Amino acid sequence: MNAATAPPPIAIALDRHTRRYAEQFATEQATPQKGKQVYLNTLAVCAVRTYLNCLAIATAPQQGKCWQPGLRAAFDVNDLIVPGRGRIACCPVLPAAATATVPIALADDCLGCAIVRIGDCLDWAYLLGFVSPERIRSDDEVPLAELQSLDDFLSVLERSSRHTRLQEWFAGIFAPEWEPSDILLPATGSTLRTAAPPVEVLAAPDEASHHISRGKVLRWHTGGDEQAIVLVVKAALHADRSTSLCMRLYPCGNAHCLPSGLCATLLDASDEASLQVRAGDADNWLQLDFLCQPDEPFNLELDLDDVRVREIFTA
Repeated sequence: MNAATAPPPIAIALDRHTRRYAEQFATEQATPQKGKQVYLNTLAVCAVRTYLNCLAIATAPQQGKCWQPGLRAAFDVNDLIVPGRGRIACCPVLPAAATATVPIALADDCLGCAIVRIGDCLDWAYLLGFVSPERIRSDDEVPLAELQSLDDFLSVLERSSRHTRLQEWFAGIFAPEWEPSDILLPATGSTLRTAAPPVEVLAAPDEASHHISRGKVLRWHTGGDEQAIVLVVKAALHADRSTSLCMRLYPCGNAHCLPSGLCATLLDASDEASLQVRAGDADNWLQLDFLCQPDEPFNLELDLDDVRVREIFTA
């Protein structure tokens, strides 16, 4: 983007509730300089939250680092959690600024950074554009005339909507489609033709510090018919931050067996197959067990009658 073609910024009113949060957080700080930083960060986060909520995109500011008293006192934090999609940095700039300073560390922690100009009277904010992680890695001082558009920002959020970050699960952040597995499979044990070992049995209690189990329904169409299965993911976080994973596929609804020929493939970061299982004529569950290192990406690909569905994960 350049100054000649940049769309006008989007104006966001900063209401009294937003300013009250900012004032409260600022007065907790040890110095006026730190208080100003926290005040502006809070306004920027709330402005981006308002913008996304107007687009019916749910946000969870209270789950971000900037809402935690100890973290905002110790660090320059301005993150906004978008459940099921990731973390967005919200960088405030003053009216006279020509550049935005974006810490390089954000490139590995966020989907990118929204740049927010705070008005002179502190009652309006203006969303100027977006900085991608790739740009942050190359230059932490970004001219405002070179920002990516807010359309690019929304495209990033859209692409990340099917991207599940397991570290968010351990922080208690779940996309709405990921439900407790016992809700999706309340009576599986009594209806399966062949009993499956409990999906919870993944690691001994002294080997993992945190266990999470969630499931979702996956749907796709083959030959004009809708197919649906339940994917249950059990994750155990270890002391070294590695994650043990058990992925289990079950029939959905009144079906007693998985679709015959259903193939589940685990793909690594290079899109190479590392594990694969296939359903027979009477299989009522399939399972993949593996270990991931911190922040390791992987995909689960389901293939039935040459129709593929892919779920994207980061450990």
